[in-house]
Amino acid sequence: MKKHIVKGYKNGFILVEGIIGTIISFEAILIVFLIFSSFKNSPNNNMISFYRYLNLIESDHFNFKLKSIHENNVQFFSEKENKLYRLEKYKNMIRLTGESLGHVPLILNVKDVKWSGSSQNCRTKVVFENGQKYSANSRF
Repeated sequence: MKKHIVKGYKNGFILVEGIIGTIISFEAILIVFLIFSSFKNSPNNNMISFYRYLNLIESDHFNFKLKSIHENNVQFFSEKENKLYRLEKYKNMIRLTGESLGHVPLILNVKDVKWSGSSQNCRTKVVFENGQKYSANSRF
């Protein structure tokens, strides 16, 4: 009986190639998973969320005017939209709501938030679930 050997290959070489290919593929998948999980848990995400929040409330897109400020919520009037908006902490987020229906989550993973200020200034103090603290003064 003749053995069929593919020219240039020895017995078992294809099996070894398959095992090595599987190991390399597994390691590539693991690296991609670790990269995405590090982005999700990055402390910089909290800082970015906080500055996005400030960018929105201070932007000319809505042209907010401070209507009332309390420790647990803030009310704005948008001159461009001719509409009343409210910032408040809801569960573990700060959200922006209109007068009726729906909300936009602005900052996630919030442990505590306090607003204070006067008729033209609003001070926001945010404490995140991981202990990070940010505060800023906004002028309207």
